Amino acid sequence: MAQNQLKQEEIEYLLSLLKSSLVETIGFPEKGESETFQVKSNISSDLFDINIYRGNVNRNKYNISAVIEKNSIPILELHINPGNRHTNPDGSIIEGNHWHIYSEEYERRQAFPADELSSERFIENTIAFLDKFNVIEKPDISYQLEIV
Repeated sequence: MAQNQLKQEEIEYLLSLLKSSLVETIGFPEKGESETFQVKSNISSDLFDINIYRGNVNRNKYNISAVIEKNSIPILELHINPGNRHTNPDGSIIEGNHWHIYSEEYERRQAFPADELSSERFIENTIAFLDKFNVIEKPDISYQLEIV
């Protein structure tokens, strides 16, 4: 096992922790930019960086990831892009929006469909991500539609 790899029990524990945002408000980044904020476990000293990266060309493409601060491992990711194709280690292909949940066996190479999410719904998708990551005290989400 690689030095920075996590055991499955630790992954499940970190994902299950109830967490609170350390900021009051977050926004949707400009094209090609990212925004990072922290959440903290409510029962341990674990800190996580939540990063939102927005694609440079497609305004509806963005990724949200939760990274453990102490070892920089992304344990949960949401990729929003209707035209995306991801090939899993077993050869299966996931098309469109998908989740990555870190595992001891595949690390972050395995994807799972996120068919219930729409690329146009940044606020709802961000809330879905924070819910899945057990962030119970969420920041307010500021989002302004662009005029293309």
